[in-house]
Amino acid sequence: MTIDTILAEFGTRTGMGALRLGPQGTCRLIFDGEYIVDIEAPAGAVHLSCTVGPADADLGPAFVRRMLGANFMGRETGGAALALDEVASEVVMCRSLPTAGLTAQDFETAVEAFVAAVQVWRAEIDAQDADRPAAPVTSARPDEEEHHRLWL
Repeated sequence: MTIDTILAEFGTRTGMGALRLGPQGTCRLIFDGEYIVDIEAPAGAVHLSCTVGPADADLGPAFVRRMLGANFMGRETGGAALALDEVASEVVMCRSLPTAGLTAQDFETAVEAFVAAVQVWRAEIDAQDADRPAAPVTSARPDEEEHHRLWL
């Protein structure tokens, strides 16, 4: 099956209509109005990716260690991997599927597991954010000396 056939059948089975890759070889799906899954299909593979949350320094080493442990053999990520997009400063979940032998049913199962894992890890990051102390309130108009310290 080609990726175009898989996407068309997947879209029909899930009520999204006949999906297809755009001119750039990509497709974007939105689940529950908030989980944006990007699909790329280079030769021989299908890549899924979705932003899980911000990757700021406040995540802390213990939480980053937890994410790395979850990646081990895909045990806590549904076979996907948590990664850092340094350009966007985001934690992203990624999964690659070989297209050889892939069926629309296999793809549907993989996408469902992927979105479920994103939901779990987004909740984990949200809980991590809730546990952080609020940032201190600063003056809306810092004096000139403070301004230079912030920007130099």
